[in-house]
Amino acid sequence: MKTLGANKLFTTTQVGSMELEHRVVMAPLTRSRSVQPGSIPGDLMLEYYSQRASEGGLIVSEGTSISIAAGGGSVPQRIGVA
Repeated sequence: MKTLGANKLFTTTQVGSMELEHRVVMAPLTRSRSVQPGSIPGDLMLEYYSQRASEGGLIVSEGTSISIAAGGGSVPQRIGVA
């Protein structure tokens, strides 16, 4: 079994102006841990992302809707899903 690919996963890489210590990136999730109503980021989201943060890593977090209609309207806690 080759381990070259796995070793590359833990090497530095450049993403725009950021230099990451490794290539493990966490994708955005839903607002299910946000404060309702309004899908406002709160303490639970802070705790959630803090638990998953790593030195020199990258987490792509959720965006914030500019209006209720832009946030999915009838689908609570799901940004941009109509």
